[in-house]
Amino acid sequence: MAEQIEFDQAHQALQEVTEALENGRFVHVRRQLQDMEPEDIAHLLEASPRKSREVLWQLTDPEDYGEILDELNEDVKDSLVSKMAPEALAEATEGMDTDDVAYVLRSLPDDVSREVLSQMDSADRLRVETALSYPEDTAG
Repeated sequence: MAEQIEFDQAHQALQEVTEALENGRFVHVRRQLQDMEPEDIAHLLEASPRKSREVLWQLTDPEDYGEILDELNEDVKDSLVSKMAPEALAEATEGMDTDDVAYVLRSLPDDVSREVLSQMDSADRLRVETALSYPEDTAG
C-alpha cells in the first residue's frame, strides 16, 4: 500500500513538472526541485524523456548533483555527465564514493577524464586515480 502511495506521488510530481516545463514555467520547476530529495529528483530524471531530463538537470541545484548521480541508473547518469563541464563534474563528484567517481570517469573520453581529475583536490585525485588503476568491475 505504501509503495502505491509513493508511486502515485512520484507520478503526480512527474506530471506537474512535465506540465510546468511544457508551459515554460522554469522558475516553478526549479522551486519544485529545491523541495525534493535527491533520490526523488533521480527518479524524476529517470522517468522523464531525454529532452525534459536535460532541462531538469540544468534547473537542479548543482550542490545536489553528486547525491543525484549516486542514485541514477547508468544510462541516465552517462547521458547527463557527458554534457557536463569538467569543472562542474569535479564539483559534483566531491561527495561521491571513489568507485562511483571512477565509474563516471571511465564513461567519459580520456581527455575529459583527465580534465576532471585535474580539477580535483590532490587527495581525491589520488584516491580516484588509484581506483582507476584497477580493472573495471573489480573491487579496488
